Amino acid sequence: MVRVLALGDPHGRIDRLKKIPFSKADLILITGDLGDASFARDFYFKNVEREKNGLDKLEYGNKERKEAYMQIYNSSMAVLKYCSRFAPTYFIFGNVESKDAEVISDNKKYGLKLPLFVSNVNKLRNVTIIKQEILMD
Repeated sequence: MVRVLALGDPHGRIDRLKKIPFSKADLILITGDLGDASFARDFYFKNVEREKNGLDKLEYGNKERKEAYMQIYNSSMAVLKYCSRFAPTYFIFGNVESKDAEVISDNKKYGLKLPLFVSNVNKLRNVTIIKQEILMD
């Protein structure tokens, strides 16, 4: 019998993951949204409020782009490194993770040097990205 530990949307919360008995799992499955996207979310809703109050939106410049991406990237990598210490870890992309093509495009478009998430995940031991496809007969 294989014991699968399924995690949904950890959002970078290692503190919450530490409460889970990982040692009993033979395999870990994470259903996306690995990282903490609170900077990007808070920035978005701050602009929603500003717009409601008739104020100009705050500009989402390169500084904000980098901060938002790095928060998601670093917290996603931390979740994967933590989980993979206990058992083989598989995950699917949620709406906060970025595929390398998107990052490469943003790096070129905005003159940034953001790290490639997929390429770096593929270097991790005991971690596998599940390819997401819709299969039809």
